[in-house]
Amino acid sequence: MVESKTRREAIEEGRSLLQKLGFNGFSFQDIANRIGIKKPSLYAHFASKEELGLEMIAHYRHDFERWAEKHKNDPIIDQIEGLFRIFSKFARDQNKFCPLTVLSAEFQTLPISMRKALTDMTRFQEAWLVDLIQKGIRAGHFRTDLDPLQTAHIIQSLGFGVQHLARLHQDTDRILSMQAQIRNLLEVRP
Repeated sequence: MVESKTRREAIEEGRSLLQKLGFNGFSFQDIANRIGIKKPSLYAHFASKEELGLEMIAHYRHDFERWAEKHKNDPIIDQIEGLFRIFSKFARDQNKFCPLTVLSAEFQTLPISMRKALTDMTRFQEAWLVDLIQKGIRAGHFRTDLDPLQTAHIIQSLGFGVQHLARLHQDTDRILSMQAQIRNLLEVRP
């Protein structure tokens, strides 16, 4: 199915507002104002804000999958560090958060369908990290004493947390500084 221009614009504006204000921080009216249509017109494209939220999560997953595919032949450590470059890019764009980070902060207030989609997406990202960590261990690049799943959790937690600290302290460089810490955590030391 080909998305209409209005639907695409609504998803893009919704995602921008989500990344700056959170899911509960904007309304359909805000999106309508930004794309220059009347609020009832949005209902021709989305039955509810929940449906829009699900679309935003699906679009972010698609974007992440495309990014991961594009970088799959990069060195493993570069792929993992790339996650933090994505976070930094968001932060440098009007102090935005990764969609997963902002939605996870609002998890309890989200509709159940969005909670499930968010959980599925974070598990997908977790599995991607676990796979990379396992490959790094097998290749002899990463420490053999690492538990891949627990290490993936540490990396995700660092990513989510450092975005909040970067916003709080108005210091986006904090995000990229985590790359060195990830390297120290993972790599075999002579």
